[in-house]
Amino acid sequence: MRWLGLALLMLVAGLAGWWSADWKAAPRTQQPVVSLYLLDNGFHTDLAVPRALLMAHDDALAEATASSGQGDWFLIGWGDSRFYQEEGEIIGRLPDGLRALFTPGGSTSVVRFIPVQTEAGKDFPYDAVSFRVDETGAIALRQRILETLTLDAKREPLPAKVVGSAVSYATFWDSSERFSVVHLCNHWMASVLHAGGVSVPVGRSLVSAELTRAVEAYNEGRTGLDRPQ
Repeated sequence: MRWLGLALLMLVAGLAGWWSADWKAAPRTQQPVVSLYLLDNGFHTDLAVPRALLMAHDDALAEATASSGQGDWFLIGWGDSRFYQEEGEIIGRLPDGLRALFTPGGSTSVVRFIPVQTEAGKDFPYDAVSFRVDETGAIALRQRILETLTLDAKREPLPAKVVGSAVSYATFWDSSERFSVVHLCNHWMASVLHAGGVSVPVGRSLVSAELTRAVEAYNEGRTGLDRPQ
């Protein structure tokens, strides 16, 4: 009888555990909520950001977005004011590229917005790798882009001064950061990715391919959404 009582006790405990597990939802890891794309043309990177994220707050970044054309997505990049705005073959602009790299104290810079109509890379000018971030990462990533813009006394974004034959399909905004050999376009992109939760070693962010590898590693290695501190 003692063994029978013990067995019944164990059965009741097991049923209680099953009932509790069935009716009490287990804590869930927060899931990614925003999709992004990193584009790599071989030496420079752009970030495809959904319009909804850029317009999420009533601030200078939303104003810059609204004034940069119509699109479900925007390709956003950063670079030297003159070199980044002008069109033409890279080989013919090497002297200007050297000027941008080695200007004492760094050169002025701009943020470029290119509107894109559809998702999934159909309208992207070159190969892209997709990744997702959580809400916290999306807000931090957006804030990092906002901090790049130069604002006037009314906290409004300043349009960049047109230099030479600026590309017609893009809108350029003045940036408060300086471009130089120690702070290149891919360094800036690495800081944006890191804000969103994608860890990119600073020393390896010189080359665009390293940023793509970092995003791919993030996709393969993250099951939760623990963000770098």
